[in-house]
Amino acid sequence: MSDGKTMDARVVRKVMNEHWKLRYSSCFLSCEVPKNTLPPLKVLVSLNRNFTFSAMLPVHQNKENIASPRGDLAVCVKPLHYSYDRATWLLEFIEFHRILGVEHFFFYNHTVGPNVDVLLRHYISQNIVTVLPWSLPVLSQKEIRTEAIFSSLNDCVFRTMYLFHYVILLDFDEYIIPREHESYLDMLNQLEEDNKHIRGKPGSFVFKNTFFYLYWENDTIAYGVEPENHLNGYLTSSPSTKREDYRLL
Repeated sequence: MSDGKTMDARVVRKVMNEHWKLRYSSCFLSCEVPKNTLPPLKVLVSLNRNFTFSAMLPVHQNKENIASPRGDLAVCVKPLHYSYDRATWLLEFIEFHRILGVEHFFFYNHTVGPNVDVLLRHYISQNIVTVLPWSLPVLSQKEIRTEAIFSSLNDCVFRTMYLFHYVILLDFDEYIIPREHESYLDMLNQLEEDNKHIRGKPGSFVFKNTFFYLYWENDTIAYGVEPENHLNGYLTSSPSTKREDYRLL
């Protein structure tokens, strides 16, 4: 505790069941802090009272962390892995969402390639991106699902709590397209206003998705009369104008 004292608390474990029945899974470990107790600075988690093989974990106090980025809208993305190096697509993803009002992006770096590394460093210097290291001692897709995707996304949600009004959880191939508004903030504020009478203030929104397959032929009209030179790769949003019929899903 901040007063130098220590205390024991019973932990309640809640496993996230979407782990494909692999050996390891993400889970919540919750322990109640008694009332009138100062906030803890660090915690130890152990299967027994001997605290063997335990790591000291710092507790983040977001409300008091004035150095953290703050704003109305942030995006959390699952861990970058397999030496991800599609810099053009990452650039498109970031700038597309900035146009729609996203102020900050949180990425988790398992492994990235040299081009993506340079791009991320640029955005970090502009205080647009936060990159957190993400390394696990287990095999992805064989022992745990996709670099423990749910651990990273929930970590991001808790990190951004109290710092941003809205947080969007996305992957690089996911784009939310407003139909009636020019920004995410306008759309979300309207959705919140329209639905608050149902059960009070909404806690989250889920959007219906459909697929724009990249193996389908590109719409060349999106590029104009002359075809675009793709020496440095191509964007995914402009030429992909045909979607799967979501009503058939």
